[in-house]
Amino acid sequence: MSHRFLAKFSVLGGVSFLLCLTMPTALHATSDGLKASSSRVELSLKAGEAKNTRIDVTNESTQSMKVRLQVKAFSVDPKTRVTSFHPSDYNWITPHTPTIELGPAEKREITYRTVIPSDAVEGEYYYALMASTTLKTGQTTKTIQVASLMYLYVDGGNMRRTSDVIDSQIPSFAFGPTIPYKFTIQNTGNVHLPLHGTAQLQGSWWNSPTEQVRAVIMPKQSREVDNAFIAPFMPGIYTLKYSYTDEATKTTTVKASPIIYIPVWVLAFWVLVGLIVVWLWQRRKHHVRPTAV
Repeated sequence: MSHRFLAKFSVLGGVSFLLCLTMPTALHATSDGLKASSSRVELSLKAGEAKNTRIDVTNESTQSMKVRLQVKAFSVDPKTRVTSFHPSDYNWITPHTPTIELGPAEKREITYRTVIPSDAVEGEYYYALMASTTLKTGQTTKTIQVASLMYLYVDGGNMRRTSDVIDSQIPSFAFGPTIPYKFTIQNTGNVHLPLHGTAQLQGSWWNSPTEQVRAVIMPKQSREVDNAFIAPFMPGIYTLKYSYTDEATKTTTVKASPIIYIPVWVLAFWVLVGLIVVWLWQRRKHHVRPTAV
């Protein structure tokens, strides 16, 4: 069930978070022998500042390769969650060299220089530090690419890291073999949110396994969580507790909803008891004779 929870909740933000969360594109931090050391890079600078960012690129194949280095912008469709890569309108980041040669199993540190113009507008900008190469195996030639995603914030003193849970749909009563739930996390700030989320169904004598996920929600976007816990065996009042932590600020938001759970076997039991009571009452009525006067 955890993999379903992750698939619903996962968004842009790298290749290997907790429990194999992946980018919704063909570009990864590792791909067919080429590897980038970081799947996500975060950088905050003020207008007029500059800084170097370093990542490692590794040739994990058994043949030499010529690797091309370039920088593109990326964006995410809020509905389909498809990531697209395109030339940036702001060429603020450049690799120290356009190409490198890597031997088998060789790793090289790549430096990317970020220079923010003095008139840059405050806000968050999204870049992909990309490495690509062409490999030939027998008669097959293929191009492979990897990327480290950079979240670059030009800080003018108005950074807002805020979020909220909206549109919660938690049942007050549940009867079936699963207990469904659905809610939406909205990024209400102006910077991306790297989140660590958990969900658990808790009772007096029984707790479900805790669902966990790491994800990134872009500004003004939201993500829906739509899943179901396997229901407990015993009836009772349970609490669905779900929370998420902003990994940048370590701020945790916790929500809880009570659920009265009545399993099907309890309903069947009381139906059976009712049928037995009716049968006994009819049987008793049938055997009672009128009293002679």
